[in-house]
Parts: sequence; structure tokens; C-alpha cells
Amino acid sequence: MTRHGNKIRVMLLHLVRAPSRSVNPIFDEG
Repeated sequence: MTRHGNKIRVMLLHLVRAPSRSVNPIFDEG
């Protein structure tokens, strides 16, 4: 659980820090 939470937190931080388009092109579709 902790590992999954960390991964999600890191992903969210990256999305907030950098443009979602550059970080995750799939997210743009959503």
C-alpha cells in the first residue's frame, strides 16, 4: 500500500510540476 501510494504521489507531483502534455500524453486524452 505504501509503495503504491508513493508512486501515485510522485506521479501527481510530476504532473503538477511539469505540463501534463509533456509528462503524460495519455492524460491529455482523459
